[in-house]
Amino acid sequence: MVGFVFEAQIHALFTNYLASSFGIHGQARETAGSLFSIAPQGDRTWFGLNPLAAAASVGAFAVGGALGFVFYIARKADPEVISRSIVTRAIWKFLYNRWYLNTALYWGSVIIPLAVYRIIWRYFESTIIDGMNPALQYSMSYMSRVVKSGQTGITQTYLFVFAVGIMIIVMLLFL
Repeated sequence: MVGFVFEAQIHALFTNYLASSFGIHGQARETAGSLFSIAPQGDRTWFGLNPLAAAASVGAFAVGGALGFVFYIARKADPEVISRSIVTRAIWKFLYNRWYLNTALYWGSVIIPLAVYRIIWRYFESTIIDGMNPALQYSMSYMSRVVKSGQTGITQTYLFVFAVGIMIIVMLLFL
């Protein structure tokens, strides 16, 4: 839901970041219906792609594929080697837990807001609600005494109150 509200701002932010940092230009430089455009002379891009970013992506894929092949397909090395060192175990745990992004997002979008809402609710409950209950109780008690004093059972009193009410309304209309 939030993504749809801020979609244009997020798109502009990432477009500017990628264009200034890596020279990556996407649909913002669209020409002739293609997704990528040929960059002007002197630009660090080739068909809208940054060669350095593309090489880094292909390199990361190659390293991961090679390690996967060595450990799991060719069985030339034992994956348990990673758990023998504290440093490699910590790196493995960090990468296995996806850089703890899910945890950070969960804490930032669920746990902390719920704690804040809980604190606000407790303050609201103890101050506003508990403060309004006696006020409502006393005001209703006072209004019931006022109404009760007007209920005498004598018809002349009812007519008098009715006449005074009509006079007040007529006076308000002509003011």
